Amino acid sequence: MPALITDCGVATVGAGPVLTAVTAGSSSSFTVRNTSLQNQIYLLDAWRESAHVGYFTIVSPKLVPTSNGIRAACPTGLASFCLGGPPFQALTPQDALTISDDGTAADVDLVAIQSYYTDLPGVSMTLKSSGDIAGVTDFVLGWPVAITSSATAGNQNTTVITTTIDQSTANRWYAVLGYMVDVQLGCVGIQGVDTSASFIGGPGVTTPNFTRNYFEQLSNRTGMPCIPLFNAANKTNTFIVAADHSASVASNVTLILAQLSATYQP
Repeated sequence: MPALITDCGVATVGAGPVLTAVTAGSSSSFTVRNTSLQNQIYLLDAWRESAHVGYFTIVSPKLVPTSNGIRAACPTGLASFCLGGPPFQALTPQDALTISDDGTAADVDLVAIQSYYTDLPGVSMTLKSSGDIAGVTDFVLGWPVAITSSATAGNQNTTVITTTIDQSTANRWYAVLGYMVDVQLGCVGIQGVDTSASFIGGPGVTTPNFTRNYFEQLSNRTGMPCIPLFNAANKTNTFIVAADHSASVASNVTLILAQLSATYQP
């Protein structure tokens, strides 16, 4: 089945500026997951969060040119949507990506990547396209969750989706169109039973017009199902995920959801 996975980590820049390896945070990996060579894997996006200007690189023997790989210069703050497409960069199963960051001395910078697998064995995500849910949506609503990022920069921290309020109707399916945050987060998204415990996220920029239908736009841009669904029956095992380049950042995340009809089954 298809899979959309977000991975992130941080680099602590020493005396420099100097290009510094990014270490993957908890539950993240910069090694491409294994699947058949017949299946397609795409690097859909990457972004960087830092207190100063800098750049990141993504390098491996499978990327050309191998000496520089993918390189993007970024402004101060959260530089989102750093990679274009379509077309998208193809990735190779089990390839270990080397991600590095260059900022100002003593900076702690976050870099995130977003990968799409047309078929990833062992993963059973519920992902849909806009057209799949267009005719079966009863309501579009906001579901707020107060969350704090991990006390360790770059690690993922999770909060149960019902922590602030419970917006669910029993046994209904909900499509996550996007999200909004009131305080910037390096990464924000969803994880749970219906994502096969994998993190599906995006950049936590405080510009709602970019994020309120983030996954819907991603699906439309790629032509692939990128809208994650979860069932209200799994709400106690469905989480909002946050990661940041700073420790313990508190933010209010509002998921923008489509509540699907009572008879809908994915």
